[in-house]
Amino acid sequence: MIDTVPNLKYWVAFTRILNLGPVCLRQIEAGFGDLSDAWKTGQADLANARLNRSTVMQIVSGCPEIDPILKWLYWKRPELESSA
Repeated sequence: MIDTVPNLKYWVAFTRILNLGPVCLRQIEAGFGDLSDAWKTGQADLANARLNRSTVMQIVSGCPEIDPILKWLYWKRPELESSA
């Protein structure tokens, strides 16, 4: 099973985006209800979630570079990342 907590892999992936902290993550969750939906959405929908322009741009530029499943695995088993 990839994640036992719904959206855990997306939570881990979002935390890897520069300058994205817990307050912003709560705001994203409130705006989308589901972090997987937020991960897959576009710039306009992120802006509609009342995120500031800088945060929206960080997410838009950071998401394509991060694989949520790999980041989750590395979070659970850090030794895997050093061998990748």
